[in-house]
Amino acid sequence: MPNELLQRYSRHVYFHEADQDYIALCSEFRHLSAFGETPKAALRELDNVLEAALEIHEEEGWPIPRPEAPPEPEGLPSGRFVTRLPKTLHARLIRQARREGVSQNQLVMSYVAAGLGAAHAQAAASAKAAAEGEGDAARRRSRSAQRRESSSSAAGAE
Repeated sequence: MPNELLQRYSRHVYFHEADQDYIALCSEFRHLSAFGETPKAALRELDNVLEAALEIHEEEGWPIPRPEAPPEPEGLPSGRFVTRLPKTLHARLIRQARREGVSQNQLVMSYVAAGLGAAHAQAAASAKAAAEGEGDAARRRSRSAQRRESSSSAAGAE
C-alpha cells in the first residue's frame, strides 16, 4: 500500500498514563491502536497497523473506510456553554465551590475535564483490548494459512 495513501488517514497521539507510553489512534479505524515510547514511535507503529488492517479488509472483502476530511479552519467554539441544573444540584455546586475557594465556573470546568479525561482513558483501554484481540485473530489466520500450505506441499510430494 503506498505510503501517501496511509498518510491520508487521521492520527491522534495521546500519553497513556496506565502504560506510561504513547498511544496512537486513527479516527477512521476506531478499533485500531498502536503504542510507542515516543509519539513518533507510536505513529510509526500505527502506520504498520493501518497497513495490515487495509490488507485484511481487502482480503476479507470488507469495506475500507475513507479518510476523513480535515476539520474546517473555522477556529474553536466560543468556549461559552450554558446549561440548566436542578435547584438542588446548583445548591450543592455552590457549597462545593465555596469549600474549595473557587468559582462555580472553575469547579464545573474541573469536573468536565476530569470526566472527559476518564472517558478518553476508558476509550483508549478499549481500543488497546480490541487491537490485541484483532492481533490474535490475525495470528490465527496466519497459522491456518501456514497449515494449508504445509498440507498442500505434503500432498504434492506424494
